[in-house]
Amino acid sequence: MLARSAAFNFRPGSARLGNFLRQTGGPRAMATLTAGDCNGAATPCKAAGIDAVGITQPKVIYKNLPYEELRAHEEKNKEGLVTNHGGCFTVDTGIFTGRSPKDKFIVKAPGTTSDKNIWWGNVNKPMKAEVFDELMNDAVEYYNSLDECYVFDGFAGATDAAKRKVRFVHSKAWQQHFVTNMFIRPSPEEANNVSVPPDFTVINACALENKKWKEHGLNSEVAVAIDVERKLAVIMGTWYGGENKKLIFSLMNYWLPMEGTLSMHCSASVDNKGENAALFFGLSGTGKTTLSADPNRQLIGDDEHGWHPTDGIFNIEGKLFEEQKRWLVFLSAFAVF
Repeated sequence: MLARSAAFNFRPGSARLGNFLRQTGGPRAMATLTAGDCNGAATPCKAAGIDAVGITQPKVIYKNLPYEELRAHEEKNKEGLVTNHGGCFTVDTGIFTGRSPKDKFIVKAPGTTSDKNIWWGNVNKPMKAEVFDELMNDAVEYYNSLDECYVFDGFAGATDAAKRKVRFVHSKAWQQHFVTNMFIRPSPEEANNVSVPPDFTVINACALENKKWKEHGLNSEVAVAIDVERKLAVIMGTWYGGENKKLIFSLMNYWLPMEGTLSMHCSASVDNKGENAALFFGLSGTGKTTLSADPNRQLIGDDEHGWHPTDGIFNIEGKLFEEQKRWLVFLSAFAVF
């Protein structure tokens, strides 16, 4: 695996830092799938695995492109601007500079496991399956009107027990760039193995707006719709990239506790000796990343982690410092709330 997150094993009064590995360099999973190069599959969509959700018409699929190629696509597609400050690429997300939590809905399927286990209310708002089907059909039709699109297969959860294969379908290279950075990247073999279905698929149709939102009983033209049972989600009406990662974090918050793992919205770091682990908890914008970015400490992750009795603390995402070593240390752990 090209990216492996940090994992800490905590015992009463001590902690063990293990599973702390990131492989850099080597081959990268990437492919431009066209009719003439489908890895033996009949169509590019089938080769990318997205025919399973009904997306069958795009003639070119860019799957798991590396950063350099995604950057080239961003500029070629004129998806944003290159700044004069270090050549950074910037994009305009419109009126949304953050998530739209009031527009997140989950399909309530009576009698199912998710129906029984989800805490329904103002945060986890129910949606009828028929409404989700309409949104999903709109998203699929949108992608079937395109000549090309982007697909990323990666993982959330750094331990073997917590790891989930997640698939994102995007129309914009910069959105694909975002999830490539945020999630754990697969090996080339893992990326090209479509015989293993994803644990969850996100269709990001951010260019669409739900004009029937009042009829559907939703909050606005924006929709972040999740069907836990069918392992599908649709994003539409918002260009904010963070919806991609927070959607998966919402799902990990559902899956992990039922497996005996505490999912945490926190940052984590250790000192330069690999000791004195610290967890910083807080809402978005309260300083978790700032506190964990101490120049005298090493960053494990800055936003989303799991805590398992035997597997320890691990990053749900894939963003870590560049070179990591396997460490085994015992230390006292503390948390800041």
